[in-house]
Amino acid sequence: MADEDPELQRRLDLMFGSARPRPGFEEELWHRIEGRRPWWQRLATVSRPALRFAPALAGLLVVVVGGGILLNLRGGGGSSTGVTSSSYSEGGAQPGRPAAFGRLPAPSGGALLPNSAAPAGSAAPALKSTDLAGSAYGFTGQLPVLQPSLPVLRYQEPSPSSLAALAQSQKRRTGLDVKATGSRAETGEEPRFHLIAVAGSPELPTLQATADAFVLGHGLTPSFPFQVTITPGGTSVLYARQFAGPSGPVSQVRSDGTPAGLVLEFRGGAVAAVQGPFDLPLDTSPYPILGPADALAAAGVHSTPVTGPQTVLDTARLVYVAVPSSGYGYFQPMLLLSGSGIRVMVPLVSPEWLRK
Repeated sequence: MADEDPELQRRLDLMFGSARPRPGFEEELWHRIEGRRPWWQRLATVSRPALRFAPALAGLLVVVVGGGILLNLRGGGGSSTGVTSSSYSEGGAQPGRPAAFGRLPAPSGGALLPNSAAPAGSAAPALKSTDLAGSAYGFTGQLPVLQPSLPVLRYQEPSPSSLAALAQSQKRRTGLDVKATGSRAETGEEPRFHLIAVAGSPELPTLQATADAFVLGHGLTPSFPFQVTITPGGTSVLYARQFAGPSGPVSQVRSDGTPAGLVLEFRGGAVAAVQGPFDLPLDTSPYPILGPADALAAAGVHSTPVTGPQTVLDTARLVYVAVPSSGYGYFQPMLLLSGSGIRVMVPLVSPEWLRK
């Protein structure tokens, strides 16, 4: 009724205006009442608005978790063995569980014959290494800075039937007859293909241009990272294989220290023979390694001046060598020393992780 009569409303305001609570009193009173309630009742009050959003939050959680599972399935997810799969094109993979392959076959180390004894990338037999004991070797160069562990990459040795299938696949792709060979421990090589009955290729202005045209035309472009080198005298072109290293690409070499990869041999300016590694899947796992100085000491190479005659080595670099054994092949890190016309191969994997 007061709302219908403005005059009556005015009189009521004058009569009861002094009795009305001050501004903010209701809110202050409410907080006081809430403060006297038990904590579990206050918690229920606070959480009550959130309960309205619980179904939406649950749905969002399902979407997020389900999406993560799908991504893991599509991307490979984690491996229960701690081993990470890879391929040549990656030049290595992210490390998995340390030392997942157990003890590794010990690579052959020692002094090698003069650098000029075998052209880089040639198919010549590995040079016989000699024991460093009884000879004085001194290193005067700068050693590379290495991490406490480095990846070891492993492939499964193809069975005879698998090797034949790889050769047939290569023949279909290249249109040329293919001979396949398995791993060779004496040369430090993984399974390889050899193209035979190679027809004469057109000669282009440069040897590398001729090699590139042949490789591209026959579907032989390497899936691994590589660096192209031409041997002195222009007898072969090598697509030297590289792996990803801690501070840049790391070359693969054979057990004699010469670079490994896809090799095109030339005669009269034309491609005469081709050989290279099969594209095999790789697993990888980190292994503890010796520090470079400790590796030199273990190999009997002096890093400080010694009295008497000695062979001086002045260059050191990290390389990878294929070491096949028991149905598998392992690309292991090694230290390649050179100087005074010789090379010295020094194993880097910690001895406790090498089979005797």
